[in-house]
Amino acid sequence: AGKMLSRIGQLALIAEELGEKEVAQDLAKKLTAHVELWASGKAKNRFVYDQSWGGYISCGCLYDDCVPKGCNPNVQPADQCHCEPSQAYCKNTGPPEDCPTFKDPGMDFGNAWYNDHHFHWGYHMHAAAVAAHLDPAWGAKNKELLKLYARDIAN
Repeated sequence: AGKMLSRIGQLALIAEELGEKEVAQDLAKKLTAHVELWASGKAKNRFVYDQSWGGYISCGCLYDDCVPKGCNPNVQPADQCHCEPSQAYCKNTGPPEDCPTFKDPGMDFGNAWYNDHHFHWGYHMHAAAVAAHLDPAWGAKNKELLKLYARDIAN
């Protein structure tokens, strides 16, 4: 998600540089909406504050309980009883301490174990910075978000 947000931000900057103000503003609106979705904890793979270490982590998603209609995984072989992407959903609705990433060091590239936050959050920081550049009022309202990312990677 961060890479996608950063790419939208880069496209918005290119549009601005080319004098395509309307395109840049349209991209800025999309960017601010998506940055807020992630930052607010409303994305499927929500961000949570890690009370034990004081960082910002992704909760992670489990898709292991998806059973397609008419499929009995206890009878059919696993390769005949799998979920299509349209059937899967993110199961991580419990409290932050129940996030799957806290239990699996490999999930989300080790995010809850503070692996590579500098570049994972860098994508999000870039996207939020571009959104703030193109919409200064949004930037003023959300400057603590940028600080949160920066504190996580520079702490």
